[in-house]
Amino acid sequence: MALLFSLLGACTAGTYGLDCSYTCHCDALNCDDVTGCSGNCNEGWSGPNCTRENVALGKATTQSSYQPNTWANSSLAVDGNLTEGFSGRYCILTGFTDASTWWQLDLGRKYYTHKLAVHFRTDYNIRRNGVRVYSSVDVNQTNTGHLCGSTTLDSPDVTWMTCNDTARYITLYQATTNISPGDITGTGDRAMDFCEVQVFVCDAGTFGDDCSQFCHCLNGTCNYVTGDCTGGCKPNWTGTSCSECDSDHYGPLCDKSCSGRHCDESLGKSSCDKLTGRCDNGCTTGWMEQDCTKGCDSEHFGVNCQTACADRHCKGEQLCNNELGHCVGGCLPGWTGLTCTEGCDSEHFGVNCQTACADRHCKGEQLCNNELGHCVGGCLPGWTGLTCTEALAATDTEDHGDIIIIALAAGAGLLLLILIIVSCILCWYIRRQKKLPTDREATHVKNNIANKASVFDAVGYNTELGKYNGSSTPENTYSEVEDTTQQKKTYQGTANVVAQTSHYSTPNEPAGYVNANQTNGYAKLDSLQVQQNDYAKLGVI
Repeated sequence: MALLFSLLGACTAGTYGLDCSYTCHCDALNCDDVTGCSGNCNEGWSGPNCTRENVALGKATTQSSYQPNTWANSSLAVDGNLTEGFSGRYCILTGFTDASTWWQLDLGRKYYTHKLAVHFRTDYNIRRNGVRVYSSVDVNQTNTGHLCGSTTLDSPDVTWMTCNDTARYITLYQATTNISPGDITGTGDRAMDFCEVQVFVCDAGTFGDDCSQFCHCLNGTCNYVTGDCTGGCKPNWTGTSCSECDSDHYGPLCDKSCSGRHCDESLGKSSCDKLTGRCDNGCTTGWMEQDCTKGCDSEHFGVNCQTACADRHCKGEQLCNNELGHCVGGCLPGWTGLTCTEGCDSEHFGVNCQTACADRHCKGEQLCNNELGHCVGGCLPGWTGLTCTEALAATDTEDHGDIIIIALAAGAGLLLLILIIVSCILCWYIRRQKKLPTDREATHVKNNIANKASVFDAVGYNTELGKYNGSSTPENTYSEVEDTTQQKKTYQGTANVVAQTSHYSTPNEPAGYVNANQTNGYAKLDSLQVQQNDYAKLGVI
C-alpha cells in the first residue's frame, strides 16, 4: 500500500520517498511526497532535507567537578541552546584545581557516529586549548577510547570532528594547563568550559556529511558515511549505495520508465536523463513536458499539444483525438487536411477544396469564396445552381429558346402596331393642316369680302329682300341656284358687279340666272370653308 501511495505521489501525512518509507522531520505541510522536507526542521534535526539528527540533545551527562559559586549543571551542554557566552549561564565549567577534568555524554544506545560539533565560549577562549574528544561503547572517564579529535587555542568557536565509530558514550577530556593573561601567579588551571555538544546521525536510508543523499538498500540501511548497501538494491536502483536509477528508469524515485516516454526518435534514439528523463528531440504528437509523458488534454492535440481542437473545421460534432486531432467525418466546405485546419487556396472551394473556381460559369467577373464559391451575380446562359456548375437540360434550353422567340415576336408586333398608329395620326394631322388657310390667305379672303360688300352697298342691294333697291329689271335681280351635289349656294348680281367674277345667261336662258354648272367668285368663298349666306354676315366680317 505504501508503494502504491508513493507511486501516485500521495504518501500519508508525515511520510515521503520511495515506498513512503521516510519520515518527515518538519511540518507536514512543508514535506513533499517525493523529496521530503525543505527547511523549518523540527528541534534536533537539520540538513537540507531535515535528515540529520542531533542524538545528544537532552541526553544524560556528567562531569568531573564544578567550580564553586557557578552553575553546577552538566546538562547545559545538551539543552539545544547555542548561545555561546558564559555570562548568560548557558555553558558548563569544571573545577580549577583538578589534575585533569572530563565531561561525559550517554547517548542511551549505540550509534554509528559520523560527525560531532563542540561549541566553545566566544567571550573567553583560553580553556579550549588541549581538549580531546573520545567515543566509546562503555563508560569512559579517562583519555581512552576512539579519538575523534582535539582542539587548540586557535580552534574555531564551533569545532567539527569526524568520529566514524559506533559508540554510546562521548567523553571530552582536558589535561593541559592553560594560563590566562590575568593570572599573576602563572600557575594556570586545567578546567574546561564549553556551551554545547552535538552528535549527528543520519536518518535511516540517508548518508553523507549532511545526510542529504539517499540509499535504497534491499535489506537494512546503508552505511551513514559511504552509503554502501551490503544486501543489494531495491528494484529500479543500482550502484554501491543503491542511489542511482538503472538504465531504463529515471526520476527522484527511479519510478519512471525511459521506454514509457513518447520521444520523437525520427532523428535517432533519445538518451534518458536519470533525473529528468528529458527527450533529446522533443515529443511525438499528442504528448508534452520534457520527458514526453503527459498527454494532451481534451481541448488540444498535435505537437506539444499546441493546436486547439476548436481551431478545426470538422463536419458535425466530432471527438478530438489528442494525438492527431483528425476529423474522421470530413471537413466543412472551404477546408481540407486531416485536421481540417487548412483553408482552400484562391483557386478552389467547396468540400475538401476539390472544386476549381475556373469550373464555375458565373456571369461577369466574380470573386470565388473558398467555402461556398457562390456566383452572387448569377450564371451564364445554360447553367444553374449557386455555383453555376449545373448545366441545364436540353429540353429546358429549347423551352427557354421558344419562350424567348415568342416574347421577341410579340414585342416586335406591338412595336409595329404602335408605328402604324403613329403614322396614321401623323397623316391625319398633315392633311388637316393642308385644308386650313394660312394666315395670309385668310386675310385676303376677308379683304375680298369687304370689297364686295362695298359694291353691294353702292348698288343698293337689300340683303333682307334679296334684290337691288329701286330696280326690278332682270339686270338688277339675282337668282339663287343651289348645287345639290356640293350643297353650296351661288349668287348672281347685276351685270356691273357680277361681270367681274361670273358669266351672264345667254338669250335663250332666263335673264339674271347663272348656269348651274358655273361658279362665280362668291362660290369660291365656300371652298375656303366660309359659312353659307356669307352676304347675310358681311356686317359681322
